[in-house]
Amino acid sequence: MIAVLAMLGATAQAGSFDGMVAIDGFHASSKSTERESGPDETLSANELGMRIRTRLYEMDDRLKAEVDYRGREPIGGDLQNRNLRLLYKTYVQYEAIEDRWTIGGGRFMADSVILLPVDGVFSKYAFDRRMAVTLFGGRRGFTTSLRNLPLGTILPAAGASFHRYRDNLQISAQAVYAKDQLVLPENTGEELTTDFGASNGSVSVVGLPNDDLVLGARLNFAEQASYSFGPTWTDLSSTSAFGLWSGIAFADWDLSDHVQLDYDLHHQTVGVIPQGNRTEIIDPNWTDNRVSANFAPGELGWVRAKFRYRLRPSWQEQRYTLQLDANELGLDGLYARAKGIVDNIANSPVTEEAGLVDHLFWSTALGYRNRGFDARAGASFFERTAAPVSSRRMDLADPQTSSADLQPFVLQAQNIAFVRGFYSGKQWFTGVDLEKNLADSEIRVMIQVGALAEKIW
Repeated sequence: MIAVLAMLGATAQAGSFDGMVAIDGFHASSKSTERESGPDETLSANELGMRIRTRLYEMDDRLKAEVDYRGREPIGGDLQNRNLRLLYKTYVQYEAIEDRWTIGGGRFMADSVILLPVDGVFSKYAFDRRMAVTLFGGRRGFTTSLRNLPLGTILPAAGASFHRYRDNLQISAQAVYAKDQLVLPENTGEELTTDFGASNGSVSVVGLPNDDLVLGARLNFAEQASYSFGPTWTDLSSTSAFGLWSGIAFADWDLSDHVQLDYDLHHQTVGVIPQGNRTEIIDPNWTDNRVSANFAPGELGWVRAKFRYRLRPSWQEQRYTLQLDANELGLDGLYARAKGIVDNIANSPVTEEAGLVDHLFWSTALGYRNRGFDARAGASFFERTAAPVSSRRMDLADPQTSSADLQPFVLQAQNIAFVRGFYSGKQWFTGVDLEKNLADSEIRVMIQVGALAEKIW
């Protein structure tokens, strides 16, 4: 970075720097005595995480450099995930023509429907303050399955984006082509990789007829790898990329400072290869109608009600959500949260044939916040069917099997009591998240510590 600044002749002009470094530790334990849960009754996992983010602005903000690194390392434990050492960003950009033309290079996140880090160059040209076009090209930085690529592996990536802004209208469009790499497990325990090309694009329009109403629509297209499973869930093969189309239209209406209404229409269609009766389980074709109403009774807080009606080719899902946020409880800084979700699933091959229950979730908490400190304690209840997948069970090809053993190493996935706390100051921040399974001795703990830096000259 110093060499780049020297080549551009950077002088002591106005600029700024901000950065963050954070580390976290995660521990989880899982206990299961059910049949086919594995030879060990108790399993544990430990991970260490790191995040580094910096941004530098120089030459009256015409020069910008940014770095963003995120990593996770398994440390001991009975189960170990693979490590993640991902450099999301490390690039420099320069405004070659002030307020008009910007060029840059390095690793950057490209405008794309799916995650696309690119090692390459980009150029943004602003015709005026209301319209701009960006072009980029290079190679994919890491895969969508979050695996780093060797320097000698070239998976080309290129694309363009267009943005048009007016006082009450925004129009955006983008088109991208990039190769990706898929890792396929073999019965021998080894891994094979296969490359495939995929394109994606989107067009979106957002309008503001008045200060209280926002209307918008977005159409997305993305090609991704298609999978076929069989004869068991651990036998995975792949075909070429398939096309996924999705569209959404929305309306957000603020009737007043205390009443808000929202409506979303979301449709998704994708091509899949039928694999016996598995098609109904993994079928991702659906249409959503979602309505939400938010009401604030004075300064007490918010009452939020939501309804989602999802239509699938084989069954229907109705989701009812009610959330209560109380911000004024008599003591300054004291607040409470309560949330409940009920899924009514009709004609599903999983629930109808197995006679299993629909999904149910609720959570409640009491908290306190003041001067950068926020802590809460509460409990949550999560109930669903085990099929089609569960964390430790290996015999769930049979939908008649039910299990309460769900996602042992994922936060908020079982019936738990929890304590969460976070503090953020000018230079330091820290947080802790503790969960205890109410059914047995499973615990999950995450602790985070970080430092912030900021300077302006």
